[in-house]
Amino acid sequence: MTQAIELAAPALPAAAADAASKKWFIALSVALGALLEVVDTSIVNVALTDIQASLGATLSEVSWVVSSYAVANVIMGDPKKQRPAADTDKGHFHEESPEFWFILLGKMEYKIGSLPIFIADQGDIVYTPKQTWHRARFAGSDLACRLAMNGYQDLLHDYQPPDE
Repeated sequence: MTQAIELAAPALPAAAADAASKKWFIALSVALGALLEVVDTSIVNVALTDIQASLGATLSEVSWVVSSYAVANVIMGDPKKQRPAADTDKGHFHEESPEFWFILLGKMEYKIGSLPIFIADQGDIVYTPKQTWHRARFAGSDLACRLAMNGYQDLLHDYQPPDE
């Protein structure tokens, strides 16, 4: 009888280990993608003068090539390693563009405008209109990752003054 229990017991830990390995696979895939984005952007920056010369264009006419890499960013972090947020911290806003995020892994905490703070889970999509204060933080106890999309090449992050 004891032997049968011992043989059946590993099923749950194996499923949990499989789920954990999938999370790490996703996390590493996203991190690799972000690294390749940085390498690719560096290559384009180095080649920009050659691109400019080949097209007979000015630097401002070919700057869109580099700017196009700023449209999407992968942001990953560990909620256990971030500082606590002050209740008065509104985050930042974008004058030029709305922004949305696709939650790739884990949980994210959002404070958007006058909405109550909420948690977005893996697979959720979160949106904020332009000129709206917003703050995103990693939530839960595991790694979290989001794909930030703003669709504007010269996006500025306007932060509140420290005394506000």
